[in-house]
Amino acid sequence: MKFCRIISFCMPLLLSAPSLAETDVEIGLGTQSQLKTTTHISSDWYVSSFAGQRYDEADPNSQDESESFDFYSFNGGYQYQIVDKLNLFMEAGLASYVPESSQSVDRGINVATGVNYNITDNFKVETRLSHTATQESDSKLEFSGFYRILDTLDVKASFDMQMEASKMQLGLGYRF
Repeated sequence: MKFCRIISFCMPLLLSAPSLAETDVEIGLGTQSQLKTTTHISSDWYVSSFAGQRYDEADPNSQDESESFDFYSFNGGYQYQIVDKLNLFMEAGLASYVPESSQSVDRGINVATGVNYNITDNFKVETRLSHTATQESDSKLEFSGFYRILDTLDVKASFDMQMEASKMQLGLGYRF
């Protein structure tokens, strides 16, 4: 896996984060390995970066092999509290898609919206609808659950539904 590329993309964002801001780092493993950072600039505004590598399985009826690609995005977002413990969020930013089979970079935009609900202080659920507009447009619906083990450590389970496939993913989140 090209984890070095992923780390080199997200680390400058972590290091440049304001010292008083809360920063979350999330690592996910599954059919898509990923590293996501989110820095809360204020109680409502945040910036996030995402870097991942995904492996698409080959069609069993085809002679083609599976393909992997790298995906990077940088977003700005706004979170609005609808009622106590229920938040609506919206984000938009730039996205890059790099197929392993070619050296070309496909650039575009990424938009997402969703809601999250804090059931308890330790348990949160989230629904996210996102769309990436590049040559390879992609829309997905994600359902996630987060459980806080320690003040700085979360466990995340998510289920993504896309046009071509659905996937389950587990991850860890670290907050500092």
